[in-house]
Amino acid sequence: MAVLKINVPAYAKNMLWITSGSEFQQRIPETMQATLPAAPDGLTLRWGTATGSPLRYWSETTKNIIWNGHVRVSGHVDCTHLIRVGKMDMLILEVRGSLLPLNKPRLPSLEDLRKAPYEHDLFLENIEEAWYAFVLELDSPFADFTHHALINRQAVDCYGALAEESGGFHRLVGMPLLLESMTLYAG
Repeated sequence: MAVLKINVPAYAKNMLWITSGSEFQQRIPETMQATLPAAPDGLTLRWGTATGSPLRYWSETTKNIIWNGHVRVSGHVDCTHLIRVGKMDMLILEVRGSLLPLNKPRLPSLEDLRKAPYEHDLFLENIEEAWYAFVLELDSPFADFTHHALINRQAVDCYGALAEESGGFHRLVGMPLLLESMTLYAG
């Protein structure tokens, strides 16, 4: 048995489900803590419903599990939305993709580069494709990257975290992930 502990903004508290295939599906309680059964197929944290977008996957389920709202996705930008919020111009990316493995670094480490030859690992941990929304300011340096990714159908890795409640982004889009970093791959 493992204990799940989650630290997310209040708007997300009724949106989280933990699943293991079709055998185990449970909405996360308001306390943001749950005791989880052993799950040989791993556990998936999902958004909205028991079949919603995966946010995190754990293959090891015998230890305590903690999630702080961060998401790592590899996929493609399906569309972009430009929205003015007060005096800020915002860009919302709709990304269709799959979760990246937890141990995949954004950039290679010294240890990675000691291996010859170094190759970028495109392995995805959970191949289930789903929808994600990443939010950024229009004048962000990421905005130009997103344009190229959309027009050229280039693959992207997006790292983000659930937006804080005070920003109000959850009123714009149902899954507001603030974009923290992006990798754009050659087409």
